[in-house]
Amino acid sequence: MSLTNLDHIDQVLNNDVFQLGNEQEPCTIRFGVSKLFDQDKPNKTIKLFISDEEIQVFKNVDTQQIVNHKILHMHDNMNHINVKVNADTRIVHKDGTIASINELVPEQECLVILKSRRWKMEDKTGISLKCLAIRLIPKQMDFDFI
Repeated sequence: MSLTNLDHIDQVLNNDVFQLGNEQEPCTIRFGVSKLFDQDKPNKTIKLFISDEEIQVFKNVDTQQIVNHKILHMHDNMNHINVKVNADTRIVHKDGTIASINELVPEQECLVILKSRRWKMEDKTGISLKCLAIRLIPKQMDFDFI
């Protein structure tokens, strides 16, 4: 499967598979899986902070008004996206070892592979972002202890 980073609106609108984040600028989990809201749901939601370039692509999708439910959301004056994860989502550590959905916690850095899907329910329309795979990235300390 050919994989590219998100850089154009058509990747979202055409249900392409694309990657968010890279080694130099990974995504950051804002909110992980919620035991309160997601426990009995097959699809669970995580909220991700993404790069400015990726934010711009999703803003461009939202301004097209093709759907009436926006992809980009605001929390504490910071843009984020909602991503659906489930039992089929492959979650791995940087070294390739299998990780758990319970490791999707706030401030965890990651790379994600997504597939967009359009949906419609009554008079509402939108695009959901289904997560196919996540690679967890260990945070690098940028300071030394004294």
